[in-house]
Amino acid sequence: MALGAVRDARCGCGSGWKRKQCCDSRMHGRDGKTLLLGENAPPQPVQKLTGDACIRASARVRQGLAHFEVTLPAGSELETMLRKLERLGARHPGSLLTAPMSEAEKRDVRYIEQVSRFGTVLDLLRSPHVSGEFTGQVRRFRERLDALTSVIAPAQELLLELEIGAALASGGLDVSFEEPPDLVLSGDGLPALGVACKRPRSALGIDSLVRKGIHQLRARGLPGTILMCVDAIMNVSPNGKPIEFFSKRRAALTEGGWVRFKTACEGLSRAVRRRTDPTLMGIVWLARMPGAVIGDEEVPSFSRNTFLLCSINMDHWEDRPAPLERIAEALYRGIE
Repeated sequence: MALGAVRDARCGCGSGWKRKQCCDSRMHGRDGKTLLLGENAPPQPVQKLTGDACIRASARVRQGLAHFEVTLPAGSELETMLRKLERLGARHPGSLLTAPMSEAEKRDVRYIEQVSRFGTVLDLLRSPHVSGEFTGQVRRFRERLDALTSVIAPAQELLLELEIGAALASGGLDVSFEEPPDLVLSGDGLPALGVACKRPRSALGIDSLVRKGIHQLRARGLPGTILMCVDAIMNVSPNGKPIEFFSKRRAALTEGGWVRFKTACEGLSRAVRRRTDPTLMGIVWLARMPGAVIGDEEVPSFSRNTFLLCSINMDHWEDRPAPLERIAEALYRGIE
């Protein structure tokens, strides 16, 4: 059978589309042009389960917010999270695994993953590699952002820009917060490139977010990428509640998360198969899956897996994949 006939045949994934419009689409990075990061990497331990770690994580966030002159309202979710961790640390300074904790305290200790992440972001935003105006986003720490109760709060979408910018700066790039698109990157031999950060709440919104991202890149007059964070799709149950992941081994968290991520990206990428605008170098798919290692096989800790899949726009950037791959590698290194 001729190659053209093969690509005109129905795709084997069951979508009903022709192969050239689906899993053979040039937006999917066929012919080896898809960069996968995180498949075999062990999840990174965030914090061991100790009261002292809770106090340190809370103090780090408070110091970062003070640097940016942000005061948390008494009833804000982040202030509540910090106070709960501080109370835990004061009552149980040692290991929390053997401490006589109440059911409420066992829930509260899970805030250490989010608080640790916020502290890291606030530290990295003070890097000399970061510029531009982002104080408005930092003030969003005053709003709803508790990932144990919701993964679709508006503040979480805007805080994504801070997390991505901080991670890229940590990964060795110069980052400027500018609208449009969201971020402008340079340095390390890269030309000026734009990054539009998107965090879809469901698969139905993917295509419209891609169109919006392309419009932002065009308005800036820069080539670039769309960073599509699928946390809110991967880490939510059918009833809309956030999913909590637990395992006796960190490797099991990685394996399960990787399967979920690949499955999600395979389905979501079909929604953007025809978006081959020359401004768009490609799409970087990102997911972070927090989890807890609890058991006798390994040292108990809270961990976080990071998965990246970089799909290059083969119609226009097939012979120039290096800039997009450099962004993805810097992001992965910076997040970890």
